[in-house]
Amino acid sequence: MTKFDRVCKECGRAFKTTRRTGQFCSDGHRQDFNYRRQQRGSELYDLVMGHPTFAAGLLLSDDTPEPIRRVIAAYIDADARLRDGRPSHQAYMQAVAALPLHYGTEGDKR
Repeated sequence: MTKFDRVCKECGRAFKTTRRTGQFCSDGHRQDFNYRRQQRGSELYDLVMGHPTFAAGLLLSDDTPEPIRRVIAAYIDADARLRDGRPSHQAYMQAVAALPLHYGTEGDKR
């Protein structure tokens, strides 16, 4: 059985795995990593999609990468078509209020 040397994406510790795609030294670290991504992703989604610019049907500037503009447009279209125009995100000010905006040198501590 082949063993692969890896570094855990969560804790940075070296470990060996028999899985070619192994990225974490434990199930707990895999879950912690993915939960943090999910939390941060939903926060970012609410901020971007709830921003008044998008609520008015406007997209990002021409400086914004095309894939980001296409994804935002697709989300707006899906809400309009599949949710009768009901947004699938928090209101912008509600999203801002929910964020811990004063991060220290430790990042967001997640």
